[in-house]
Amino acid sequence: FSVITMASMFVVGAAVGKTSLISRMSKALIRPGASDFKIMLGIAVPTIFLGCFVNATATMVIMIPMITGVCAEHKRPLSRFMYPAAALAQIWVGWLPTGGNAGGYLANNTIIEELGGTGTWTYFTTFISKIPVMAIMIPMVLWLTVKMAPDLGNIPDMSDAKAGESDKARKAAMSPGMEKFTIAVFCLTIAGIVTCALTGISVWYPSLVGALLLVVCGALSDKDAIRAMGNPVIFITVGTLPLATALAKTGADALIADTFNKLTGNMSPFWVMVCMYLICLVLTQFIT
Repeated sequence: FSVITMASMFVVGAAVGKTSLISRMSKALIRPGASDFKIMLGIAVPTIFLGCFVNATATMVIMIPMITGVCAEHKRPLSRFMYPAAALAQIWVGWLPTGGNAGGYLANNTIIEELGGTGTWTYFTTFISKIPVMAIMIPMVLWLTVKMAPDLGNIPDMSDAKAGESDKARKAAMSPGMEKFTIAVFCLTIAGIVTCALTGISVWYPSLVGALLLVVCGALSDKDAIRAMGNPVIFITVGTLPLATALAKTGADALIADTFNKLTGNMSPFWVMVCMYLICLVLTQFIT
């Protein structure tokens, strides 16, 4: 179910990315003569919005042409805003369980249960646990990171800003009616997911219906939908679930736990948690 939810929401996110909603968000927030902070704030809103539904890479694919256009229009260097935007996309992605991560708690519970434990993750577990991180990191990116970023003088001109808009992309632009339909389906899908999560119903129903509606009604082609579902997050989830079963059946989980216990000795729970954090810190330099 978690894989179905993730795949469906990547399709919904891809359809929303084709609308002009993101561009209109940015233009509404960034006025002529805006300071670096206000420009970054205008870039941050659509970046955060996209991060609710697609991964950081997909977010930046959509945002880079827009950031280039904003910098060209306001005569500001790309070096001031590109890295902060990428950092914000990475920090924010997955915090709100509305996109591909909507079914993440189901995957976590399945892994824990396959290893012999009791899955106690809820729809809002990750959201609650990351509140302190967001409270610190987002203001830091919006204010401090922009100030620290160098001014390399790489101010794009309008031809650079339009370079990312191919003829094919312009021809594929949605009609106003289709845009409204896509945004409506998107809003109803999110409302359905949250309602199902709060009432104990599986969240894959509204996400799958929303994705099917968008494809059947032509907001997204079948090829684009398949491309959107070809996300590494889905393949990692699919590969991890049977891995948990293999660890439990072969006894490798007990071996790993025993080795960890021997290395940590009689440490307090706090220092055991620090050691676990350091292990995750090292592993995430190589894998997700």
